[in-house]
Amino acid sequence: MYSKLNTYNPIRIFREMTSKELRPLYRSILLMSGPAFAELFLSSLYGVVNMVMVGRLDTGTPGNISAVGITTQPFFLLISFFAAVNIGTTTLVAWRIGAGEKHEVPAILRQSLILNLALSIVLGFAGILTAPYVMGFMSRDVAIAAKAAVYFRIVCASLPFMAVNQAITAALRGAGQTKIPMYYNLVANALNVLFGYILIFGRFGAPQLGVTGAALAAALARAVSAIIPLCYILFNKNSVIRIKTLALLKDAVKPRLDIIKLLLSIGFPSSLEQIVLQGGLLLFHRVVNTLGAATYDAHQIAISVNGMAFSVSQAFSVSATTLAGQAVGIGDYALAEQRTRHTARVARISAFSVAILIFIFAEPLIRLYTDVDEVVSIALPVFAFIAIIQFIQSAQMCRAGALRGAGDTLYPFYSSLAGIWLFRLPLAYLFIWLFGQDGPWGLNLGLAGAWLSFFFDQNLRNIIIKRRFDKGKWKEIKDKKDRKKALLNKS
Repeated sequence: MYSKLNTYNPIRIFREMTSKELRPLYRSILLMSGPAFAELFLSSLYGVVNMVMVGRLDTGTPGNISAVGITTQPFFLLISFFAAVNIGTTTLVAWRIGAGEKHEVPAILRQSLILNLALSIVLGFAGILTAPYVMGFMSRDVAIAAKAAVYFRIVCASLPFMAVNQAITAALRGAGQTKIPMYYNLVANALNVLFGYILIFGRFGAPQLGVTGAALAAALARAVSAIIPLCYILFNKNSVIRIKTLALLKDAVKPRLDIIKLLLSIGFPSSLEQIVLQGGLLLFHRVVNTLGAATYDAHQIAISVNGMAFSVSQAFSVSATTLAGQAVGIGDYALAEQRTRHTARVARISAFSVAILIFIFAEPLIRLYTDVDEVVSIALPVFAFIAIIQFIQSAQMCRAGALRGAGDTLYPFYSSLAGIWLFRLPLAYLFIWLFGQDGPWGLNLGLAGAWLSFFFDQNLRNIIIKRRFDKGKWKEIKDKKDRKKALLNKS
């Protein structure tokens, strides 16, 4: 049975983590979280590498980093619609694996692929058509908005590749297979670096395309990151999840509405969560953009580094979703709770280590992106917030991941809604303008004020998610979903 963890005594924590009883649990957490971290970290490098290389084109005048940076939130807003399918896929696969019903998993993945591809076509066209208007909204600088519109159109055209990648990755995560996504994202990211170097700077006889080259490199890498996993599940006999081409084509013509309804019933709140989150972040970034190109470049560098550090918490969140979901699948809620709390412990320790590294190496990290001294000086104070936020969000992300694994996807949505729209956005306006240089007090918080609002946002989310997890209401969700289980057995 589950017993309360030793939270503050480091000696007892070490003894518990290395005890014979708990050693297998911690080993399984690390074996699952390690590859998940590598995969997520490498995926985040898509934008990071491109931003670093286009930043090298800024010789004294900021702008290229902003052109890439202002596309990020609109693009994330587009792909937030995929969360309904992907979270539902991970949770449903974890339940079926936990219940020993592996034969149902291929049908789930087929429907996930079909839904994601259909969404990607619609959203891709929407992004291509609205690119100039969206980028004009994000930036008042006409030159930056024009560059960004070209970049945005190219990455929107690559959405179908991302859709395939995310559907397969979601299913593999639910099955506990986090190494495979790590491998194909490693290959794709290496190609992204190579393509970016060639197309951004014009090497090996290629034209120097700058920001446009960065977009083409990302699109080509995403194509590879879709082709490899698709071939893996279609042709690899050793794949834990294998689907047949004819079955996939048959389902494309006549989709399984029973499975689709169940997927969306689980994942739709997660999609709402991402839409609310990314919509709020889009407005948040636009507010920061009013502070000028140099400040916004500094902000994008901070966001980029925070994204890489965030991979740690996100990896343990993925593990918590899978481990808790599989325990819920067999009806062992005490095991799901135990796995979540121990995963959160490892996440906190890992996040603390990352926070120290970020704080110590802040300036070298910033100078990887740019040599513009004005941008460096603006970005430096923000890195203290980045370090602190890592520790706060680590346990919150694990608990939220476990709630999703149990099918309780509404409360992560509520926490994002409250954190972004009640705290981060209003406080960002308050700190940037009222406490800004032109405000009545002349405090000039600037970019630091924006990141202070991020700090309060994460604290509120942590409180909401912790209260929900500790109350245990999430243990009732699967029982309510079980009445739909028969839908999966229909022919």
